[in-house]
Amino acid sequence: MRGIEGALLVWREILKGGFASEILRKKAVEMKAEDLSLCSSLVYTTLRRYNLWQDIYSRFIKTDVSSEIRDALTIGTAGLLGLKHFEPAPLVSGIVNEVRKIEPKACGLVNAVLRRVETEGMELFNKIKSSPRISEKALAAGMPKWALPLWQKSWGNDAVNELLSYANIRPYSSLRVSGDTEPTIKKLREIGLNAWQSPLIKKSVRISTTVFPAGLPGYADGEFSPQTESSMIVESILSNFYKGGHVLDMCSGRGVKVLQFAQERADASIECWELSENRTKAALNEAKRLKTGKNILFRTGDALKLEPMKKPSIVLLDAPCSGSGTWNRRPESKLRTSRSTLDGITRLQTNLLLRALAIIESGGVIIYSTCSLFKEENESIVANALTCGARFLPLEMKGSFQRRGNPFGIYIMPSLPWLDGFYTAVIMK
Repeated sequence: MRGIEGALLVWREILKGGFASEILRKKAVEMKAEDLSLCSSLVYTTLRRYNLWQDIYSRFIKTDVSSEIRDALTIGTAGLLGLKHFEPAPLVSGIVNEVRKIEPKACGLVNAVLRRVETEGMELFNKIKSSPRISEKALAAGMPKWALPLWQKSWGNDAVNELLSYANIRPYSSLRVSGDTEPTIKKLREIGLNAWQSPLIKKSVRISTTVFPAGLPGYADGEFSPQTESSMIVESILSNFYKGGHVLDMCSGRGVKVLQFAQERADASIECWELSENRTKAALNEAKRLKTGKNILFRTGDALKLEPMKKPSIVLLDAPCSGSGTWNRRPESKLRTSRSTLDGITRLQTNLLLRALAIIESGGVIIYSTCSLFKEENESIVANALTCGARFLPLEMKGSFQRRGNPFGIYIMPSLPWLDGFYTAVIMK
C-alpha cells in the first residue's frame, strides 16, 4: 500500500470513529517505511487543521462533490500546504490516481482544484495565519468554530490568543517509570532517543519526540507506561488527599491513573468501574504487565447504577469529556464533538458528580477531573455539586503552566510538549 492511498483509507476510518494511532499501527504491516511515514504525516497534518484545509480548497470549487472527493481534496490541500518536504507534483498525481479508482469523472475537477491550491493556497494560508482577527487565528490553529465563543466567554481574548498559540506545540511522549528513572533513561539513550528526567514529575521521563511505547526496551517487563504529565499530576492530587479507606475510580478507562496510584499505594483497597468491557480488559492486561493491581477490583458497568462494594472514602471521577485539552495530541477528537454534543456531555458529568456525592461517605473527598478546557465541563459542573451538600477544597498552584479556575479548581495548560490541558477540583462531602 502506498502512502497516499493509506492516508485516504486511514482518514475514512477516522471519520467512522477510529483513532489515528491505532489505525496507523494496523496499517503499518502493509506499508514500506517510507510509505508509512508519508501516510502518517498526511493524516496528522490533515487532522490538526482539517477545517482550515477545507476552508481553503472550498474557495476554488463551485459545485457539490461527494464525501470521497471532499476527503481527497482535504488531504491533498493538507499535503500541499502543510508538508514542507514533499514535491507538489507527485502529491497531486497520487491524489488524482486514487480518485480515478472511485470517481473517474471527478479526476479533472480534483486536479484543477489542487493546482489552484498549489499556486494560490499558500498566500491564503499565510493571510489567515497573520490576521489580527481572533476567528482567523482560531481557523489557522485548527480549532472548531463553535469552540471559540465558549473560550472567549470563559477566558477572555488575551488568554484565548495564548491558548491558540499552544496549538502550534508539537506533542512529545512522556513515560511514567515504575522504579528509578536512570536505568530507563540509559536504555532509551542507547537506542538513540533523547530522554531525560522531568523537572516536574519525579518518576516521569521526557522524550524529545513521539514514540510507540510497546517497541521500547523495558516496556514488556513493565518498567514504564506512556502517560502525559498532566495525567500524572491528577494522580498525585489523588495520592495527596488519600488518608486511608476504600478508593473508587468511577470512570477508570484503561486504568492509567488508578494503576499509577496502585503502584504507590499497594496497601489501598481500590475499586474501578468502567462502562466499556474492552477498556476493562485493557486495564486488566495493563495491570498484569505492570505486575500490580492485586488490590484492585475491576467491574464493568454503568457508574450511574453500580453500587460500591464498600462505602468509599475517596472517589476519583475522571469524567468523560470533550477532550478539548488534548486536541493537539489527539486531533481526531475535534471531529467527534460539537456544541450540541457538549450539552449531552455536561449532563452526564453533572449526573456522575451527583452520583459520587450520593455514594461517598460523609467527610469523603472527590477528585473531579477532565481533559477539557471548557468552563462548562469544569467549574460549572463543580458549582452544581456545591449546592448539594459539598464544599470546595483549595489546591496549591505549582507552576506557570497552571491557571486557577474561576472560582473553583486548577487548570493545567498544554504549554509544554508533555502536557495536555486538564482541569482538577477537589470536593468534600
